Amino acid sequence: MQSKIVVRLSLTLLCTLILTAALAQPASIDFGVAYYDVGQLYDTFQSQDYNDKHFTEQGSMRWDRQRYQRKIEHTVRVIDSMALPVMILYGIESEAVVRDLVSLSSRDYAYIYRDQNISNGLEFAVLYEGDKFFPEKVTCWDKALCIEGQAAKAEIVVIANARCTSIGALIEEIDIDAKSDNIILIGQPSKTNFEQFGLLDATLAAQRQGRGNYATGRGWIMRDRVATNITSQSACDVFIKSWLLDDFGKPISSVPPKAKGKAHSASLPIYIYFRDLFAY
Repeated sequence: MQSKIVVRLSLTLLCTLILTAALAQPASIDFGVAYYDVGQLYDTFQSQDYNDKHFTEQGSMRWDRQRYQRKIEHTVRVIDSMALPVMILYGIESEAVVRDLVSLSSRDYAYIYRDQNISNGLEFAVLYEGDKFFPEKVTCWDKALCIEGQAAKAEIVVIANARCTSIGALIEEIDIDAKSDNIILIGQPSKTNFEQFGLLDATLAAQRQGRGNYATGRGWIMRDRVATNITSQSACDVFIKSWLLDDFGKPISSVPPKAKGKAHSASLPIYIYFRDLFAY
């Protein structure tokens, strides 16, 4: 009993630290990118290309229209609360899901979605404000998505990553150079040796202060990360609100049987802000 109390208290303390950091976000920014693993946002229709039968009305998850709509509403609440020019979502099954998210959002987002025929059907979706980010080229990769474009009049490369083991090959394929290109690598890496790509782990500072975006039995870990070669970053941290947590101070999956009324995802979003992309 005593060990359970210690774990609960430590999680509460860490949540307080994360909340303090989140409330200290810059009042105004030039550009910002967020990554959010929404956690298995399937539609309610069974696919012919992969096995998603559990996420149907007759499946074990009883994934009916009501549960789906609640998941959409909860995800949109996070998106609108963060209010960033670029929101990278992972765990999206179909373009129809993306359209439902965008139509419900209060922000004027365009989107990028590519069906890469992943074995579980879960893909990336990139929501962006067209007056702040101008995508020019999209490259699909195994468990990664690369978007080259312009932000704040600077050319940038954003690479979304979901445990991709061949980031080096992707970087070579799209012919980018950390010495001359503005790169943002964001998501869940298979390894954290970003230095080999000429990038620095921007989430290290928050991690060293005890923060993370995924709770385990031993405490918080920084499962998702941001690495960049842009030196003008003004903040990089975990986004946290009390309504993202359960009664024990942990994020909880919105997938049954764990799902409860306030559930969103088992992980928290991460973000990075830049004051001036030209400030080197």
